[in-house]
Amino acid sequence: MRVAAQQLARLPAAELSHRMAAGVAPRVESLVGWEFRGYNVPAVTSLLGFQKFKKGFYLRADESAAAGRCHGYNVFVLQNELHQPWIATPSEAAPRRHGFYDVYPVAESTQHRLFSNALLVDYGVRENAIVNPERLIRDYLVQPDPADPDVLIGFATIDLGFTTVRFGFFILDRDQPPLGFVPPSR
Repeated sequence: MRVAAQQLARLPAAELSHRMAAGVAPRVESLVGWEFRGYNVPAVTSLLGFQKFKKGFYLRADESAAAGRCHGYNVFVLQNELHQPWIATPSEAAPRRHGFYDVYPVAESTQHRLFSNALLVDYGVRENAIVNPERLIRDYLVQPDPADPDVLIGFATIDLGFTTVRFGFFILDRDQPPLGFVPPSR
């Protein structure tokens, strides 16, 4: 993980909140075709076994990034120290992808507007089974430095319908193009 991303991961929530509010929505074109190393800031995620992860972004064959929308997934990774490599499980050659989502400007959402300057990462998609609790996740994603599209700040929430639970911040750091990924069709 880049030094800039590691520094963000160590900031207190109040400073991350400030940087999140001051950030800009990443351009979808800068996300598509890449996986990012991810790090959940809340310490409880270490105990729950998902502090480190990868997020990938893609388009389907008939789509264009110019539409300002894309799709994505998460990858389980080995839970080691922040300074150690992100290693997909069960292997780099055959990563376990899960937690699929759609990505679009917050302005297109009628109810999820916590950070109006962000992209919304909406897990309520059919690629996730109805009984999959990941379907309740709604993330917000910003680029804290307008000149650096490689490091992003995210904020995770859980949409329970009657209320939204604010979960916490995460940091993304550009890693690599996805290996052997074939986008699901709808």
